[in-house]
Amino acid sequence: MGQPGAPVRGRFEKGVDYIGDLVELEKDIAAHAALARHFGPYKLSLHSGSDKFKVYPIAARLAQGLVHLKTAGTSYLEALRTVAAVDPAFFRTIYAFARERYETDKASYHVSAELAKAPLAKDVPQDDLPALLEQFDAREILHVTFGSSSRKPGRTESSASRTRSSTCCARTPRLTPTTSSATSSSTSGPSCDDDRCHSAGLRCGRVPRKSAVSAPPPADSPSPARPSSSE
Repeated sequence: MGQPGAPVRGRFEKGVDYIGDLVELEKDIAAHAALARHFGPYKLSLHSGSDKFKVYPIAARLAQGLVHLKTAGTSYLEALRTVAAVDPAFFRTIYAFARERYETDKASYHVSAELAKAPLAKDVPQDDLPALLEQFDAREILHVTFGSSSRKPGRTESSASRTRSSTCCARTPRLTPTTSSATSSSTSGPSCDDDRCHSAGLRCGRVPRKSAVSAPPPADSPSPARPSSSE
């Protein structure tokens, strides 16, 4: 935020709280909120909004609730916290791979995590693995390598399914393929547009991405009437 060309006074990094002077940030948000009300009313859009707990009350108050918060990755990180608790070996595999990918993957993000400051998985006692999600550098490393971790070559299908089940559609029933009848469609029931659902051929565990195909009619059933030429 701030005037174009002005020195950066704070940072909205991925998966961690706001880094910077909150007093200055509040002044910036107040100015943008006033402009949004004058020319709108419009919503303020806060990008990289994951885990910006210091910012939420400020933005909501100054924008009078007219705020669009763009957030991604928080549900994945919190799912990893559960994985660390119930399947430590699987979590160590994900974390080790994330460390391998970080230097490459961080090129497309504005982040400041350092590998040297993030503990090695082998050095963390099993009971302390969930706490890695509270460590600044480890949390950012896991956040920005989500895409690579999801596409890791050589993953078993069971691992891929576990990742999808724990990271996609956290508020919907467990992801399981459905055997809906031909009357089901992609518009019935709750649905989402998450590519992780789609890559599994699922939509919130209830509706397949592709509409069910009707079974062919029995051989002795009459053929459907041909449309007339006027149609």
